[in-house]
Amino acid sequence: MAIKCICLIGVIILMMTEDMDPHEKYGKASYSNGYWYYFEDEENDITVNASAWSGKERVFINDELVSSKRRLTRQSSHAFHYHGVPYEVQFRLTSFLAGEHECRIIKAGEEIGRKRIAFYSGSASDVARKITQFFLMGIFAGAGTVMLAGLLADDIDTVDFGAGVATGLASVGAVFTLVLIIKHLRNKS
Repeated sequence: MAIKCICLIGVIILMMTEDMDPHEKYGKASYSNGYWYYFEDEENDITVNASAWSGKERVFINDELVSSKRRLTRQSSHAFHYHGVPYEVQFRLTSFLAGEHECRIIKAGEEIGRKRIAFYSGSASDVARKITQFFLMGIFAGAGTVMLAGLLADDIDTVDFGAGVATGLASVGAVFTLVLIIKHLRNKS
């Protein structure tokens, strides 16, 4: 029964994180697509992607990958040359709670573009959907951990302990969710 519940939760999460239409991904953030930024520089189309999961950042000019790196800090920078012209792309986490990131494009020392994308933005239903995904993934991970602990230990005391830990983690997730909802509602007013 527990395995069926975990599988059902996994299917729900996958349905909620379906890939967007490729043309709708710019200026938005999702678990499956990450953060996508689009800039125009004369005849060049600059596309920047930052993963919502792994911290991997990629910069494309005219669909050609020109820089890629993994970021594990609040800010990072990509410096490169394209057709002999120096470019720099800067990423910065501007709000941890809202999941807001800023991307700046600098060409030959002058800023040519700056955009911010917040993961938790939009209408109340959009925010609730994203927060629900986060909460369901926490439950899924907690339930999987409890089941694994029970299988490895083959001991009811360990399973009870694991269930307690999972309940505690779910409580923390609920508090975090509540804080995000309150913050979003305050920003709307």
